[in-house]
Amino acid sequence: MKIFLYRIISLRHKDRILFGANHLYVFLNSNDENQSSLDIPMIITWEFAQKEIAKIKGYSLGNNLTIEQEEIQQKILNLLPLLSEVNAISEELNKYRTFEIILMPTSSWDGIPIKGSKLMIRMKNLINHNTWYWDDVKFFNRSYIIKVNIKHI
Repeated sequence: MKIFLYRIISLRHKDRILFGANHLYVFLNSNDENQSSLDIPMIITWEFAQKEIAKIKGYSLGNNLTIEQEEIQQKILNLLPLLSEVNAISEELNKYRTFEIILMPTSSWDGIPIKGSKLMIRMKNLINHNTWYWDDVKFFNRSYIIKVNIKHI
C-alpha cells in the first residue's frame, strides 16, 4: 500500500508543473505578471524546462562549451525524460532497478590518455547490487523493450 502526502503550494506567474516525464504545464496568471523572475524567458520552451530540470538534478550546463561538451549536454537533455519514465516504470512494477546518467572518463587500451568523457547509463539492481553500464543507444533500445512489455501487462 502506498501512502501519498500532499502539500499545498501557491503557484505564481510562469511556475512550471511537470507530470511524469513528458507533460509540462506553465501556470500563467495575468494578475501576477509583474512579479515574475527576470531570469525566466518570455516564452518557456521544452528545451528551457529540460535544462532547468537538469540543473536541479545536479548536471552542470554551461554556455562556453566545446563541441564534445555540447553533444554530451544535448544527450543528457534528451535522456532525462526517458530516464524518469523508465525509473517510474521500474518502481511501479517493483523491479528494484534504478537508472542514472554517468559521465565516464574516456581511456585507451594503449595506455595513452585520451581527453573527454563518455555518457553511460548505470543500471543498478537494488536487491543484489549488481551494476551494468549501457551506452545511450543500448539504453534507448532497452527502454523501448520495457515500454512495449508494459503495454502487454
